[in-house]
Amino acid sequence: MDFPPEIIKSILNHLELNDLKKCLLVSKEINQLIIKSPELMRKFDVILFHETWKEKLPFIKKFGFFIRSLRFQDVGFDDENQFKRILRETPNLERLSFTDCYIMERDEDRHEHNEEMNVEHPENEEIIENIVDNNDENHNIEPNAQEEQPPDINEIQNDIQIMDVDLEEPNVQINPNNANIEEMAIEIVDVIDEAENVQNADLMVAENNPMAAHNIDNQDMAPENVDNQEQALDNEAMAIENNPNNEMVAESKATDEQKDPEEDPVTETEIDLNYLTYLHLESSSIAESVIRYIKNCNKLKYLKLTFYYQEPKTEFTNFVCQQDNLKELILQGYSDMMYKSLFHVDINENVKFKLKTLSLECELSYNRHFSNFFRAQSESIKDLIISCYNIDFHFCRVLFNNFKKLEKLSLPSDWTLNDTRVNIIKNCRLDSVKELELVGSNDDLETFKTFINIFPNIESLKCENLSSFSLYGILENFHKLKFIHADSFRCDTMLFVNMPSLKTLEIDFLSPTGSNFYWDKLTHDCPNIENLYIEDIGNFKLNASIKIEFSIIIRNLTNWKHLKVCRIACCPPDNSLNPDEDANENERIQDQNPFYKVEINIEEKTIKVSNYFVNHCNEEVELIREIFKECDISEL
Repeated sequence: MDFPPEIIKSILNHLELNDLKKCLLVSKEINQLIIKSPELMRKFDVILFHETWKEKLPFIKKFGFFIRSLRFQDVGFDDENQFKRILRETPNLERLSFTDCYIMERDEDRHEHNEEMNVEHPENEEIIENIVDNNDENHNIEPNAQEEQPPDINEIQNDIQIMDVDLEEPNVQINPNNANIEEMAIEIVDVIDEAENVQNADLMVAENNPMAAHNIDNQDMAPENVDNQEQALDNEAMAIENNPNNEMVAESKATDEQKDPEEDPVTETEIDLNYLTYLHLESSSIAESVIRYIKNCNKLKYLKLTFYYQEPKTEFTNFVCQQDNLKELILQGYSDMMYKSLFHVDINENVKFKLKTLSLECELSYNRHFSNFFRAQSESIKDLIISCYNIDFHFCRVLFNNFKKLEKLSLPSDWTLNDTRVNIIKNCRLDSVKELELVGSNDDLETFKTFINIFPNIESLKCENLSSFSLYGILENFHKLKFIHADSFRCDTMLFVNMPSLKTLEIDFLSPTGSNFYWDKLTHDCPNIENLYIEDIGNFKLNASIKIEFSIIIRNLTNWKHLKVCRIACCPPDNSLNPDEDANENERIQDQNPFYKVEINIEEKTIKVSNYFVNHCNEEVELIREIFKECDISEL
């Protein structure tokens, strides 16, 4: 190399992830420079997928010391020793993920449970497609490659995938406990809720199951030492890199405790992953084994656990309680399994972490121990996501009365509120919330109005449905609202809604009105819109109504004096293009992407339109040329 390694690494650090991935193929020197640089390897994922995962074992054996992120996707292990051996060869992992993995010897029981519980394990289609594409490129690792030879350039392209994960989390301040009077009020509310939910068998079952004592002898793992240990690891890796015999040093570290991975069984009952801060366990059949093997890990900042049909185990409770630095917790699956596995006792006395983000992707029936945990974490949580509809109203009351520092909230809005519940929450206010997302059909006016009035200072509003009722008398009261996103939207619902603060309007599906009046009125009532995004237009996919709505919107764009970007797209109703077998082949090629799309950038004075829009909407194209004369038109 013409430049010193430090200069090259400095340049590589400023590259985008996709560009950095391409640099792996530039030369063998840069290839190994990236692999042996901790700050660069943190940007990559090594993915082990399905039937091809064993092909990547030679790479892990050779460079496991440098791997920072490892993901298992749909992998079937013959026994526990297989994944234990891999974890032993990657001692410096910072991110670890198991998605839909299982142990073959338990496979029969796994399928029986699937049939009994009617559970399907969804797959991440995007990850699978990326991996399949890479496998099709035939960039496999040579299993018999000599260790003293540098790895083939193509092996890295096959083994490393990119994943954007932010591991850095700011410190969270621990707030003082509630006053005694407030605690007495909480106890009274809990007694009422417990009486209302007495039919729930989970209320008293866990009373007689004491939790194992929490091990607190982890002084050397205190939070203030985490950064120093990470820096020490980086320095150690740099020292190995600068050593003329760096390959031998790295490999000696990986082979000190192993002779032959295929013959030497794993005898350790646990392993220390001292730098692991990100753990994702979406595989219920293997989660227990993984946690038991890494039970000494106590520096997690991100943890996602899925609870489906596994038997309740105390390992989950003990493991979570020892994570003093945990900032983000995601719980997914069935609430009864989650309660029995994690909240079978009150864990608040053993929990030291203060969450910033809590995501509950499960139904929430009443549970006293989880209620105590939910309330205790309210002092620090800034981002709360509740995505399922079946939620006990008790948690709604706890949310609106205790989460005073919440900034982002995602909440189902399909609850039917009776008069009693409306009176309970109508006077609640969460002034700190800036971003609000209402999940669900949102077709009840009174429910929507009651919920949204609890958050007077929102700046961003996301809803699945803003097309069922008029928003007049509701949204104009939110003087800080700058952003609205709606999955389904009708322009007439915004009639007479005066919102000068609104800057961005995003619409996934627009129901056309066919009337110029509504769009003209919208441009005058919301005069400061800068960005308009419409992803689809359709009313039973009638082509005529789509074109009319296109023309109406384009004619009214000039009324927005501050407009910067407008993007309108639509898939036309008729996808059977060129049905005549004798049609011109060039026309077939031109119509391979049948969609209407217009992108107008006022600041850059550019207009981009799709080829299909040009060929089928001549009048609309001429209208755009006439209105935006200063802009250059080109095809996408």
